[in-house]
Order: sequence, then C-alpha cells, then structure tokens
Amino acid sequence: MPARRATRAPPRRAAALLGGLSPSEFMRRHWQRRPLLVRQAVPPQLAAPLSRAELFALAARDGVESRVVRRERGSWSLAHGPFARSA
Repeated sequence: MPARRATRAPPRRAAALLGGLSPSEFMRRHWQRRPLLVRQAVPPQLAAPLSRAELFALAARDGVESRVVRRERGSWSLAHGPFARSA
C-alpha cells in the first residue's frame, strides 16, 4: 500500500470538521483542554477510508503506530501494536 502524504484541508472543509471553528480557534479553545463533539462532521463517503483487512494489515506493521482501546466491565485498557494479523 503506497504511503499517503498529509495535505492541508481547505479552510471551509477544516471548519466543517471542527464544528464551524477555524483551526486556530479549535487549537486555542479545545486542543488538550476540553472535548469537542461535532455530529456528522465526516461525510459518509469518507467514513470508512480503509477496509477491515487493510486496517488489520497496517496494525500488524512495525512502522505503523497502532493502539487498541477496550472497555470491559467498566474498566478501560490500552494495548500498543504491532498486532498479529490473525486478530
């Protein structure tokens, strides 16, 4: 799978993803301060950019930072990858 380059989102798209806030407003008000819930911020065609198989293949690679957060019986746990492909 080829590497994807990070691109800067156009201001209007960034504002839609951030609930109408500019990136600088978001950083000032919310980044590492308080959560921001933006309902339906991601359009349906972008909701699942990777298939399940692609996601598991990435999570098994050494060069990819991956984590699994689980909640069982009211307790949270965190596991760091890489993970086995059979998961």
